Amino acid sequence: MGSVRFLSKKIALFCFVLFLGLAFFELAVRVVSPQPPPAGWYQRSERYGVVLKPNYSQSWKPPHKVETIHIRTNANGFRDIEHSLRDGTRRITLLGDSYVFGSGVNTHDRFDAHLRKGLEAETHPAHQVFNLGVPGWGTKQALLFIENEFETYAPDVIVLTVCGNDPRNNNLFDQGLSGHGQGTTPILSQLKQHSHAYRLVFVRLFAIYHHYSSRKSVEMD
Repeated sequence: MGSVRFLSKKIALFCFVLFLGLAFFELAVRVVSPQPPPAGWYQRSERYGVVLKPNYSQSWKPPHKVETIHIRTNANGFRDIEHSLRDGTRRITLLGDSYVFGSGVNTHDRFDAHLRKGLEAETHPAHQVFNLGVPGWGTKQALLFIENEFETYAPDVIVLTVCGNDPRNNNLFDQGLSGHGQGTTPILSQLKQHSHAYRLVFVRLFAIYHHYSSRKSVEMD
Protein backbone atom coordinates (compact mmCIF):
# COMPACT_ATOMS: atom_id res chain seq x y z
CA MET A 1 0.00 0.00 0.00
CA GLY A 2 2.84 2.33 0.91
CA SER A 3 4.64 1.68 -2.36
CA VAL A 4 1.48 2.51 -4.35
CA ARG A 5 1.07 5.79 -2.47
CA PHE A 6 4.74 6.64 -3.02
CA LEU A 7 4.41 5.89 -6.75
CA SER A 8 1.27 8.05 -6.96
CA LYS A 9 3.11 10.97 -5.39
CA LYS A 10 5.99 10.56 -7.82
CA ILE A 11 3.61 10.53 -10.80
CA ALA A 12 1.77 13.59 -9.45
CA LEU A 13 5.05 15.45 -8.93
CA PHE A 14 6.21 14.53 -12.44
CA CYS A 15 2.95 15.77 -13.96
CA PHE A 16 3.16 19.01 -11.98
CA VAL A 17 6.75 19.67 -13.07
CA LEU A 18 5.86 18.81 -16.67
CA PHE A 19 2.92 21.21 -16.56
CA LEU A 20 5.10 24.01 -15.20
CA GLY A 21 7.72 23.35 -17.88
CA LEU A 22 5.17 23.45 -20.69
CA ALA A 23 3.55 26.57 -19.26
CA PHE A 24 6.93 28.30 -19.07
CA PHE A 25 7.75 27.24 -22.64
CA GLU A 26 4.40 28.58 -23.85
CA LEU A 27 4.97 31.90 -22.07
CA ALA A 28 8.53 32.18 -23.43
CA VAL A 29 7.38 31.60 -27.02
CA ARG A 30 4.60 34.19 -26.68
CA VAL A 31 7.12 36.77 -25.43
CA VAL A 32 10.20 35.97 -27.54
CA SER A 33 8.75 34.53 -30.76
CA PRO A 34 4.96 34.89 -30.96
CA GLN A 35 3.52 32.76 -33.73
CA PRO A 36 1.02 33.92 -36.34
CA PRO A 37 -2.52 32.59 -36.04
CA PRO A 38 -3.20 29.42 -38.01
CA ALA A 39 -4.72 29.53 -41.45
CA GLY A 40 -8.45 29.84 -41.00
CA TRP A 41 -9.66 29.59 -44.57
CA TYR A 42 -10.19 25.81 -44.65
CA GLN A 43 -13.31 23.82 -43.98
CA ARG A 44 -14.16 20.14 -44.14
CA SER A 45 -15.85 18.66 -47.18
CA GLU A 46 -17.44 15.25 -47.36
CA ARG A 47 -16.72 15.06 -51.08
CA TYR A 48 -13.23 16.58 -51.33
CA GLY A 49 -11.84 16.23 -47.80
CA VAL A 50 -11.06 19.93 -47.52
CA VAL A 51 -12.14 23.06 -49.38
CA LEU A 52 -11.78 26.80 -48.89
CA LYS A 53 -14.38 28.86 -47.06
CA PRO A 54 -16.32 31.07 -49.48
CA ASN A 55 -16.19 34.85 -49.05
CA TYR A 56 -13.41 34.57 -46.46
CA SER A 57 -10.73 37.16 -45.75
CA GLN A 58 -7.63 36.97 -43.54
CA SER A 59 -4.30 38.79 -43.37
CA TRP A 60 -1.63 36.28 -42.46
CA LYS A 61 2.10 36.46 -41.94
CA PRO A 62 3.72 33.07 -42.58
CA PRO A 63 6.70 32.09 -40.42
CA HIS A 64 10.04 33.41 -41.69
CA LYS A 65 8.26 35.76 -44.12
CA VAL A 66 8.54 39.56 -44.04
CA GLU A 67 5.55 40.29 -46.22
CA THR A 68 2.01 39.92 -44.92
CA ILE A 69 -0.13 37.67 -47.11
CA HIS A 70 -3.73 38.62 -47.79
CA ILE A 71 -6.11 35.75 -48.34
CA ARG A 72 -9.50 36.48 -49.87
CA THR A 73 -11.80 33.90 -51.40
CA ASN A 74 -14.67 34.43 -53.78
CA ALA A 75 -18.26 33.26 -53.52
CA ASN A 76 -17.31 29.88 -55.00
CA GLY A 77 -14.68 29.25 -52.33
CA PHE A 78 -11.49 29.87 -54.33
CA ARG A 79 -8.71 32.41 -53.94
CA ASP A 80 -9.69 34.11 -57.15
CA ILE A 81 -11.60 37.10 -58.48
CA GLU A 82 -15.36 36.95 -58.87
CA HIS A 83 -16.15 35.62 -62.31
CA SER A 84 -19.14 36.01 -64.55
CA LEU A 85 -19.09 33.33 -67.22
CA ARG A 86 -19.07 35.18 -70.53
CA ASP A 87 -19.96 33.68 -73.88
CA GLY A 88 -17.36 33.81 -76.60
CA THR A 89 -14.38 33.58 -74.24
CA ARG A 90 -11.70 30.92 -74.01
CA ARG A 91 -11.82 29.58 -70.47
CA ILE A 92 -8.64 28.34 -68.82
CA THR A 93 -8.94 26.50 -65.49
CA LEU A 94 -5.91 26.04 -63.26
CA LEU A 95 -6.13 23.03 -60.94
CA GLY A 96 -3.77 22.01 -58.17
CA ASP A 97 -2.71 22.50 -54.59
CA SER A 98 -0.75 25.21 -52.76
CA TYR A 99 1.33 26.07 -55.83
CA VAL A 100 -1.79 27.16 -57.69
CA PHE A 101 -3.36 28.68 -54.57
CA GLY A 102 -0.19 30.72 -54.04
CA SER A 103 0.77 29.81 -50.48
CA GLY A 104 3.26 32.34 -49.16
CA VAL A 105 2.64 34.97 -51.85
CA ASN A 106 0.01 37.56 -52.64
CA THR A 107 -2.20 37.08 -55.67
CA HIS A 108 -0.32 39.55 -57.89
CA ASP A 109 2.76 37.31 -57.62
CA ARG A 110 1.02 34.08 -58.67
CA PHE A 111 1.51 32.62 -62.11
CA ASP A 112 -2.17 33.05 -63.00
CA ALA A 113 -1.77 36.82 -62.54
CA HIS A 114 1.12 36.80 -65.02
CA LEU A 115 -0.89 34.56 -67.35
CA ARG A 116 -3.83 36.98 -67.30
CA LYS A 117 -1.51 39.89 -68.00
CA GLY A 118 0.08 38.04 -70.90
CA LEU A 119 -3.32 37.24 -72.38
CA GLU A 120 -4.67 40.80 -72.14
CA ALA A 121 -3.43 41.54 -75.65
CA GLU A 122 -5.35 38.54 -76.99
CA THR A 123 -8.75 40.04 -77.77
CA HIS A 124 -9.97 37.48 -80.32
CA PRO A 125 -11.08 35.57 -78.47
CA ALA A 126 -10.92 37.04 -74.97
CA HIS A 127 -9.71 34.76 -72.20
CA GLN A 128 -10.93 33.96 -68.71
CA VAL A 129 -8.50 32.37 -66.25
CA PHE A 130 -9.93 30.49 -63.25
CA ASN A 131 -7.68 29.71 -60.29
CA LEU A 132 -9.09 26.59 -58.60
CA GLY A 133 -6.14 25.71 -56.38
CA VAL A 134 -6.70 24.29 -52.89
CA PRO A 135 -3.73 23.58 -50.58
CA GLY A 136 -3.71 19.97 -49.46
CA TRP A 137 -5.42 18.66 -52.55
CA GLY A 138 -3.88 15.83 -54.52
CA THR A 139 -4.52 15.21 -58.18
CA LYS A 140 -7.47 12.96 -57.29
CA GLN A 141 -9.39 15.80 -55.64
CA ALA A 142 -8.56 18.25 -58.41
CA LEU A 143 -9.74 15.89 -61.13
CA LEU A 144 -12.81 14.87 -59.14
CA PHE A 145 -13.75 18.52 -58.75
CA ILE A 146 -13.46 19.39 -62.42
CA GLU A 147 -15.41 16.26 -63.35
CA ASN A 148 -18.24 17.32 -61.04
CA GLU A 149 -18.14 21.00 -62.06
CA PHE A 150 -17.26 20.67 -65.73
CA GLU A 151 -20.60 22.03 -66.91
CA THR A 152 -20.31 24.96 -64.50
CA TYR A 153 -16.94 26.18 -65.77
CA ALA A 154 -17.07 24.68 -69.28
CA PRO A 155 -13.29 24.97 -69.66
CA ASP A 156 -11.57 25.07 -73.03
CA VAL A 157 -8.18 24.43 -71.42
CA ILE A 158 -7.45 22.54 -68.18
CA VAL A 159 -4.04 23.00 -66.58
CA LEU A 160 -3.32 20.44 -63.84
CA THR A 161 -0.21 21.13 -61.76
CA VAL A 162 1.51 18.06 -60.35
CA CYS A 163 3.75 18.23 -57.27
CA GLY A 164 5.94 15.71 -55.50
CA ASN A 165 3.57 15.42 -52.55
CA ASP A 166 0.55 14.51 -54.71
CA PRO A 167 0.91 10.71 -54.25
CA ARG A 168 0.91 11.22 -50.47
CA ASN A 169 -2.10 13.55 -50.63
CA ASN A 170 -3.92 11.08 -52.86
CA ASN A 171 -3.30 8.29 -50.34
CA LEU A 172 -4.52 10.48 -47.48
CA PHE A 173 -7.63 11.33 -49.48
CA ASP A 174 -8.33 7.63 -50.04
CA GLN A 175 -8.05 7.12 -46.26
CA GLY A 176 -10.32 10.06 -45.47
CA LEU A 177 -7.44 11.99 -43.88
CA SER A 178 -6.66 14.52 -46.58
CA GLY A 179 -6.22 18.22 -46.26
CA HIS A 180 -5.36 20.56 -43.44
CA GLY A 181 -6.47 19.14 -40.12
CA GLN A 182 -8.43 16.25 -41.56
CA GLY A 183 -8.29 13.39 -39.09
CA THR A 184 -6.77 15.62 -36.39
CA THR A 185 -8.06 15.01 -32.86
CA PRO A 186 -10.03 17.81 -31.13
CA ILE A 187 -7.19 18.26 -28.62
CA LEU A 188 -4.62 18.85 -31.37
CA SER A 189 -7.01 21.20 -33.14
CA GLN A 190 -7.37 23.27 -29.96
CA LEU A 191 -3.60 23.29 -29.43
CA LYS A 192 -3.02 24.50 -32.97
CA GLN A 193 -5.61 27.23 -32.50
CA HIS A 194 -4.48 28.54 -29.11
CA SER A 195 -0.90 27.43 -28.36
CA HIS A 196 2.02 29.46 -29.72
CA ALA A 197 4.45 26.77 -28.54
CA TYR A 198 2.62 24.04 -30.42
CA ARG A 199 2.58 26.11 -33.62
CA LEU A 200 6.29 26.85 -33.23
CA VAL A 201 7.19 23.17 -32.85
CA PHE A 202 4.82 22.19 -35.66
CA VAL A 203 6.39 24.72 -38.05
CA ARG A 204 9.91 23.54 -37.20
CA LEU A 205 9.02 19.89 -37.74
CA PHE A 206 7.26 20.72 -41.01
CA ALA A 207 10.32 22.65 -42.21
CA ILE A 208 12.56 19.65 -41.43
CA TYR A 209 10.15 17.29 -43.20
CA HIS A 210 9.91 19.58 -46.23
CA HIS A 211 13.69 19.91 -46.42
CA TYR A 212 14.14 16.14 -46.16
CA SER A 213 11.45 15.48 -48.77
CA SER A 214 12.97 18.03 -51.16
CA ARG A 215 16.44 16.48 -50.82
CA LYS A 216 15.01 13.01 -51.35
CA SER A 217 13.19 14.14 -54.50
CA VAL A 218 16.40 15.70 -55.88
CA GLU A 219 18.38 12.53 -55.14
CA MET A 220 15.75 10.39 -56.89
CA ASP A 221 15.89 12.64 -59.95
